[in-house]
Amino acid sequence: MIAFGRGGILETVRPFPQERATGLFFSQPTPDSLIQAVELLRETGIVLILTSVEGTPCPLIKKKFREKIRSFVEEKVQAFCVSPGKGVSSC
Repeated sequence: MIAFGRGGILETVRPFPQERATGLFFSQPTPDSLIQAVELLRETGIVLILTSVEGTPCPLIKKKFREKIRSFVEEKVQAFCVSPGKGVSSC
């Protein structure tokens, strides 16, 4: 999450550079300040921990992650089982 670093957001978001950061704050309510925050996120490769407002891992994100992993694995298994020159195996 990238957010303006004032108000109630300060109570729910653990800002970068803290360990297990859940957000990155920009300091001024200006487009340039927001752009700097986005560029910092891109340039440093910061990985933010996505959580719900309560601070627990977000169920929707977990679900999406599981779906993407399952799809990836199924795709790779299918590609392995039906690879050129090997024919269809009993995978």
